[in-house]
Amino acid sequence: MLHHSVDCTLHQDVALSADSLSFMMEQECTTYSCRDYLNGDDDSRDDGSTTIIYNRDHCKNKITPADRMKIVDWCYDIVDQCQFERETVEIAMNIVDRFVSTNCASPSSQVDALHDRAQYQLVTLTALYISIKLNERVSFGSKDFAAASRGTYSVEEIEDMEMNILHGLSWRLCPPTSLQVGNQILSLMLPQVEKTTLEQGTWDLIRDEVAFQTENAVRDYYFTTQRPSTIATAAIINAIEQVNDQDYEYLMIALLGVLKDFAFDSYPVLLEARDQLNCLVNEKDESGVVMVSVTTGVPTLEASHNSSDIYNHHSMVQDKLEETMVSNSSPRSYSVVSTDSCDDSCATVYY
Repeated sequence: MLHHSVDCTLHQDVALSADSLSFMMEQECTTYSCRDYLNGDDDSRDDGSTTIIYNRDHCKNKITPADRMKIVDWCYDIVDQCQFERETVEIAMNIVDRFVSTNCASPSSQVDALHDRAQYQLVTLTALYISIKLNERVSFGSKDFAAASRGTYSVEEIEDMEMNILHGLSWRLCPPTSLQVGNQILSLMLPQVEKTTLEQGTWDLIRDEVAFQTENAVRDYYFTTQRPSTIATAAIINAIEQVNDQDYEYLMIALLGVLKDFAFDSYPVLLEARDQLNCLVNEKDESGVVMVSVTTGVPTLEASHNSSDIYNHHSMVQDKLEETMVSNSSPRSYSVVSTDSCDDSCATVYY
């Protein structure tokens, strides 16, 4: 389950925080690492037993970073309406990215997800379903997702994709998130910070800004191949740069003390990630309004080279959300939201 309380995380024993951070950094470099699957060679892929050759038209339909950002925004819209933790989306997208990029995935599922926008949405929807089931007190069953899709996807398609993902990733479904890593870094900074006198509200600002920036990083494909510790450090640096000069000095000294004790990425990599993240969170749309919240509604993923190649995505889960909100103001009071009185569509249990 996700650690929902930042206060609890930041007041752990320093030795425990150090051990936790070391373990997370080991995991991010091994089990939960992800390769660049959108900018690789489109002409072929070797799955270990055979080489699959893609024709030029097939490669033109490949999922783009803009497609991915659009569907991440949709996932955030869903968890916000459900009052779920936003980390649930980061875990879901880690599942998506690793599944699509790994050579262990079923070749047909991997190829379809990379070159078929409807299939890519199915992978993402299923990953979100898995992540909710793992990390939230409420879980929507596969029947609920299928019903809310109004026929776009069947229960069988969702459950088949779930099993493809589980087997493709060898049931490794609990990646360290950038916020979790960030909280451990802040925990290790805290003893040094407590020796100083920060301006009132500075520490709360740092924590809130780190949470906000790590959430935004999920939207940008650039960060897919970056280590969560790199994203977390970039977010902390950006947050520190927003405080006054004296607090900046105290906080940077504390951060540098942590960085030298662990195997973080090199400073040039950290600074590049900082700049990329800073541009992302300060990105402006055409109207000049800073984008500080996710888009509403369900995305329509559109191929840029062909205006007729549009997939109309239905309002998934929204009907169920409205139904739940009417029944009870807090969806967390439900163990399973279902159309049936006895629903076995959440029966897959992860250990």
